[in-house]
Amino acid sequence: MAIEKVAPGTRREMAPTTGISRFSDMLDRFFEDAFHMRPWGSDGFTPRVDVSETDTHYNYEVALPGMKKEDIHLNVDDNILTISGERTFEDEKKKEGRYHMVENYYGAFERALTLPRNAKLDSINATYEDGILMVSVEKQEKGSGKEIKVK
Repeated sequence: MAIEKVAPGTRREMAPTTGISRFSDMLDRFFEDAFHMRPWGSDGFTPRVDVSETDTHYNYEVALPGMKKEDIHLNVDDNILTISGERTFEDEKKKEGRYHMVENYYGAFERALTLPRNAKLDSINATYEDGILMVSVEKQEKGSGKEIKVK
């Protein structure tokens, strides 16, 4: 069994073999990547969504920094709220210098959110201010279902 010499204070100093330390490093990279991943199915910009509820409404807060409200589209079909648009990269700043790092995501996006069964689809309001899209969906009153008698 080979002993690998590493600097004190590093995680690898405890590994008795090179193979185990490589495996440990691979697991570390896997979990670090998993926690820094964008939402599933995303190759570009995917906005983050916070959902809250009051007695009368469901509220969706969507982070869309740097966008214009004209570039944001909402659609409702079969209790699915779809938020789509495109976040474009403004390259005007580049004329003054060059980028060393760009961490923001750009491109077309689409988020599909399933609305609760008691959402009033004809009573949805949306506002956009300071990079936040606020979507408010009114709830139907309880008991709005229809009772069916067995014959």
